[in-house]
Amino acid sequence: MKSILLTGNKIGHKGAESLAGALLCNKSLVSISLGGNIIGDKGAESIAGGLARWDCSLKTIYLDRNQISDNGAIKLACALKDNDSLERLELGGNKISFMGAESLEITLKENQALQVIGLDNNMIGDEGAGCFAAALMVNKTLQRVDLSSNNIGKGGAESLAESLRMNKTLLEIKLIGNNIGNDGTSILEMKSIFADVLEDNCTIQKVQLTKQVILQNHKKKAALPEMIQSLPRTSLELSLQVKTKTQDYKIAALEAELDSYKPEIVDLTADGTKRSNIDGNHTNPPSKRPRTENAARSVEALLCREI
Repeated sequence: MKSILLTGNKIGHKGAESLAGALLCNKSLVSISLGGNIIGDKGAESIAGGLARWDCSLKTIYLDRNQISDNGAIKLACALKDNDSLERLELGGNKISFMGAESLEITLKENQALQVIGLDNNMIGDEGAGCFAAALMVNKTLQRVDLSSNNIGKGGAESLAESLRMNKTLLEIKLIGNNIGNDGTSILEMKSIFADVLEDNCTIQKVQLTKQVILQNHKKKAALPEMIQSLPRTSLELSLQVKTKTQDYKIAALEAELDSYKPEIVDLTADGTKRSNIDGNHTNPPSKRPRTENAARSVEALLCREI
């Protein structure tokens, strides 16, 4: 088993604790999607415990829309200081302010594995943007950063722009939905500032200030590096998106199937939830019954059986 999708369930912090326990014994899992599961700071702390292990195999984790605040972000950031496997961290739609961004800054200055970080729809502000700017001046692995809808104004945007003069690895940064252009600073002015930076940076390919204003670097057409992609959705994927009122029956069926073969992807996305695969494709399951932390406990048992 390499990938688990549990998006849009109600596993809560207890379910996250169960999954964290599975991370301690499973060495084959590379991707897990826990978006929209209200795990909160307690759940984030449990997940951080699994990420902190030296033999953690995870490369991608989605923790978006989980009511994670600065406390949870700080725990995750500390766990990633010495983590050399995780390449993608999605924390969009949480409650992270500049304090969480400050902790992530410290981690990003040391971490040498993370390539993609999504922190959109939080509230880091100009101070948080300054933290990311400081990190980008040192970090040599980040390739994509999303800071959209974070209440970032002219000061934060200018700090980020200046950091790009020194950073030579970032390919894309998104700043959509911030206060750029809403505080007396025109979009044209900010566009000019970033355009000037692109003259000194041949690596970055895209700076997105708004949905309409996208600066692209045409000085160097570098090939996009291969990012984390979804495993092929073949017969090796085991999905429990069937209509039935008994959730335990579904889990039991999953356990029975594992006696016959080892699927690479287990999809337990909540019924009725629009889910995104790692490759960005969207599908809509038929029914509308979310699962609870019981599903997480069952997944924990399944993962531990693979060692």
